[in-house]
Amino acid sequence: MARELVGLIGAPTRQFISSCCVPLFWWAGPDPERTILANGTVTMVRTPKGALGITADHVVEDCLAAFDGGGICVQVADASAHDLRSRVLARSKELDLATFDMTGLVDRLGW
Repeated sequence: MARELVGLIGAPTRQFISSCCVPLFWWAGPDPERTILANGTVTMVRTPKGALGITADHVVEDCLAAFDGGGICVQVADASAHDLRSRVLARSKELDLATFDMTGLVDRLGW
């Protein structure tokens, strides 16, 4: 479905979306191939107080569960997010939304 939607929108819209979305993914630490175990997309939002990440709560839940199991590396874009749990600002299972503080993670993206 996502590919169909992307096909329906024009280049300016795709450029805008790609300018504010980054991947969140995790893999088993000892895996030399860094095979991605699971992933999601984070929408970045800049506020007067800093940068926020918005994603689905089930993505954060799965990521934290995997991380708690041990030996998992977590990454947002090109930054290590081993501290994702401490960055979580709010979560809603009902709305399937989670927000977290991206301060320091997005600075090097030039965003």
